Amino acid sequence: MNTRFQPLFAPEGTGGQPDQLRRMVEQMATGQPAVDESEYLLPVGRYWDVDMHRAEMDILYRRHPQALCRTSILAQSGSCLVHDLTGMPILLVRDKAGDIRAFLNVCRHRGMRLVEEEGVCRKSTLVCPYHNWMYGLDGKLVDVPKRELGFPNIRIDDIELAELPCQEAHGFIWVLLDREAKLDLSANLGEIGADLDWFDLKGHVQFAQATSEVPANWKMILDGFFEGYHVQRLHKATLAPFFTDDDVVFDQLGLNVRTAIARQRLADSGDVVDSPEGVRERLTFTYWLFPGTLLVVSPDYINAFTFHPQGPDHTTVIDTMLVAHAPQNDEEAGRWQRSFDLIHYNVFEKEDFGTAAKEQMGLRSGANEHLIAGRFERGLRITHSQIDDVLRAGGFDPGDLAGRQLAEGG
Repeated sequence: MNTRFQPLFAPEGTGGQPDQLRRMVEQMATGQPAVDESEYLLPVGRYWDVDMHRAEMDILYRRHPQALCRTSILAQSGSCLVHDLTGMPILLVRDKAGDIRAFLNVCRHRGMRLVEEEGVCRKSTLVCPYHNWMYGLDGKLVDVPKRELGFPNIRIDDIELAELPCQEAHGFIWVLLDREAKLDLSANLGEIGADLDWFDLKGHVQFAQATSEVPANWKMILDGFFEGYHVQRLHKATLAPFFTDDDVVFDQLGLNVRTAIARQRLADSGDVVDSPEGVRERLTFTYWLFPGTLLVVSPDYINAFTFHPQGPDHTTVIDTMLVAHAPQNDEEAGRWQRSFDLIHYNVFEKEDFGTAAKEQMGLRSGANEHLIAGRFERGLRITHSQIDDVLRAGGFDPGDLAGRQLAEGG
């Protein structure tokens, strides 16, 4: 036993993270990482079956909120952003009252795309480029050219843009694709909301962003974030020196999952602290905010990922780097830029996303009927079981595509 690691107890009321730190110290004291009861089999069809993909889009992505962008990029009244990656044409608008609205970017006249600009733009009104029907920033129709002659039976007050439920929280704009549903973000996030407050996610600012087109199923990408088994191997030339080998703690909180992986700083000190900064130096946290938002909390920054499946074997991934404050000088900006370039292009895109793409290609070869999640890779059982439970509750049974435990000797 490594006697350097003695259990220390953090104070109460600190958002749960020091408790994970304490549990990690206790786990490391045994010299044995936590493992699952048995290996777990994942049928390869889970990653390319068309019916399962459709069900995931309808039941998971349509019925649960997605973090589409940071609120800060739409800070001013009249700010607009077109977002097409969810499979629906979404227009985010900051109205004159300062509230965020999410509309379908579709004119109610002939279905024309209403706003065409890429990136953030400013509008005082929303004017359709086809026939110039005009809407206010609140989505209400305000003018129809030649209405008296061409549309005598239309009442302007009865027509408005189709609106989606949306909410600002933790520095993000969250949108629900189901127009008839109610967005209750606090219910969706549950206990994890306190974690995000403790890390001051709302106060972080966007420093950099990159979009990756990954030829892999979204779950294949997600898998890589929920096991520490690969860190010392796949990332041996990049991240490995900063982490111990497969010391991971998992928590399932409602629909969401939180993991913490031990950093080398914790192995060197074995101490428990109660500040967000100190905890981030000792543990790297990964939060899966069901279904398509992922946060990786590192010592100096947070990577916020959104997964937008474009098909069973194609996912658009947006990686946004968040830092505690805007850079104070060129040196600080340069350091953060180097960090982003290293972590995004060399680690995430080249190693993690690149591996997912190669795995996806391998699935189609027929070499494997199942993928094996080992006892170290317990996070895969948690996340895939969570997906299956929600699909079943929504009316789709994964059936033969569901994972199963590998019996001893099987």
